[in-house]
Amino acid sequence: MKNEQFTHKETKSRKVIGTLRTYDHASLLKWLDSIGITLEDWISSKFNRISRAEILRGAPQGIISSEVAFENITPDIGFQAITKILSGNGVSVDELEVMVHAFGSDGTDPDPSDTALGNETTRKLVSSKSYSGPSAFYTVFYDLSEGNGTHAEMGLFCNADDATPDDGTLWDHSLISITKTDSQSLTIDYEDAFVNNE
Repeated sequence: MKNEQFTHKETKSRKVIGTLRTYDHASLLKWLDSIGITLEDWISSKFNRISRAEILRGAPQGIISSEVAFENITPDIGFQAITKILSGNGVSVDELEVMVHAFGSDGTDPDPSDTALGNETTRKLVSSKSYSGPSAFYTVFYDLSEGNGTHAEMGLFCNADDATPDDGTLWDHSLISITKTDSQSLTIDYEDAFVNNE
């Protein structure tokens, strides 16, 4: 019988992994207060992509200004960070901690060779993180004065400084098309699931 050789490269399939929402901020605060939730709780690890979507089903019209589902890729540099840690060659687990979210203005399709956004314009620390089974959840919150303008791309960075553009290891790169104003707040919910490829 002839031996067959199989090669398999680990990838994360390109699929919807998150939801970006802009809110009429004043309406959001009023509604959250009416159901006994503080803004601090709303952006904490008490809520994730799944639970936030569930509670928003009961939100009155006018609170959500826009809602966009997005896909991502994990560039090769992200997988290299994992293999470095798994092989015992990492210095610290911080090398794999998702720390920073960034917006950019370049609408070029993300590529596995990417090491940064095409043109980063703003960044901030991830607001909350949690996990359940094979899924990690990240939430990013932009307040009224943050992240205003039109954005064509965004990404997550591991082991990154929120004050230094392009710093860190690019873990996630997504194309988007959203505009945020100074009367809106914004949440970005990620669900990063690790499952065997079929």
